[in-house]
Amino acid sequence: MRHRWIGDGGRVAAKLFGNVNAAGAQFQAAIEDAIATPGPPRSAPGEPPHVDTDRYRTSWSHETDGIDDIIVTRVSTDTPYAVDLEFGTVNMNARPHIQPTLIEEADDLARTVCRQ
Repeated sequence: MRHRWIGDGGRVAAKLFGNVNAAGAQFQAAIEDAIATPGPPRSAPGEPPHVDTDRYRTSWSHETDGIDDIIVTRVSTDTPYAVDLEFGTVNMNARPHIQPTLIEEADDLARTVCRQ
């Protein structure tokens, strides 16, 4: 059963939307920080990628949408090699930085979403 809160003129939904958006910005910043180590040298396998041209680090963005009772924030990059860096390829070991950052930031992100 789904419930919808309608007694406050949308204030709770607006606050929650703002909090989810803030969490998206927070996660984006955390990813950017995780990949801010300047190179050379290049990162070792298993480490977050080091900055080469800064294109990858500055390509991250977040967008928050609300549809009906659902609020979603997407933190993403438009660089085609993001998945290759995170998970590796046949020719390159992974340089994980998205999942480890999410795990590291999870408690703080939850607090941001739930703050009053």
